[in-house]
Amino acid sequence: MANTSGGAAAKLAAEGLGGGGNIVSLDSCLTRLRVTVRDPRAVSDSMLGRSGALAVIRKGRTVEVAYGPRAAAVKESLENILKAHKSAL
Repeated sequence: MANTSGGAAAKLAAEGLGGGGNIVSLDSCLTRLRVTVRDPRAVSDSMLGRSGALAVIRKGRTVEVAYGPRAAAVKESLENILKAHKSAL
């Protein structure tokens, strides 16, 4: 597992999830991000692994990314990245 901060992990996670435009919704629980994506084929398990993900679980357009107790920090940083992406459009 990569030892990355929440911000660095979120940047890699955004890429691994296919970019900000591919992310429809984002939620988290204690240990996982739950993400709905537009195109599941754009999701890169290897990039998510480089972001520090312990596991990637796919079900249709839903992708769960296990980060352990860092999930909330990664989610917060990823939300900031998504806000910046939307304001740049």
